[in-house]
Amino acid sequence: MSAKEVSRVSKVPLPRVYDTLRSLEEKGFAEEAGDKFQALPPTQVLQGRLAQFEDLFRREQEDRQRATTRLLSTLESQYQKREVGDQEITLLRGIHAIANRFAEILQDSQDIILGVRKAIAAKDLFKPYLAQTDRKKRIRILVSGDVKLSKEDLAVITQAGVDLRQCGILLFDVMVSDDRDVLIGVPDPLSEDVYHSIAIWLRNPSFAKSIRESLEQLWSTGETAASQL
Repeated sequence: MSAKEVSRVSKVPLPRVYDTLRSLEEKGFAEEAGDKFQALPPTQVLQGRLAQFEDLFRREQEDRQRATTRLLSTLESQYQKREVGDQEITLLRGIHAIANRFAEILQDSQDIILGVRKAIAAKDLFKPYLAQTDRKKRIRILVSGDVKLSKEDLAVITQAGVDLRQCGILLFDVMVSDDRDVLIGVPDPLSEDVYHSIAIWLRNPSFAKSIRESLEQLWSTGETAASQL
């Protein structure tokens, strides 16, 4: 149809019709031949649109990486890491704050054991940290009996050199590193959304040793990852 025909049939004002048709042309959904506009084949259109989104995403990622590099150059020169003593306690609000502390503990520790239950809902946020961890570190994950892992999850864990076992029902998410640091997931009374999670981080060697002993007992009776398949 011509733009005028489209306007007449659709009862949309002609200026709006032209604006819409030009937008469809730019997106690759239609083309103009003479005074007529023609829709393009749906398969061709959607494949082309997907390629446009992929190109846009790639360029946005490149822009973010450049911005990150500039920010790091500025912020690292100003940052001073605070010395943390024993008996330190910190409340972490939100899954990203928890993930950041998780990554820091992974980097600074050599022997880590985790008990995972609710945190499994945010596994895609944590898996990259495990994949990038030095394989010389000893990392064990104890999964609550009511948690199901996919073959993809198991593959990522195996490739990262992480040992995995399944035990009975865990009451909460917990992480112990080097008999020093403890990270405990706490139910948020205001939200069931895992991204609104709360955790408590403690640096207390005696408490960490006690929690580790409890997890070690569960680990000794847990089933290996092969039973998940």
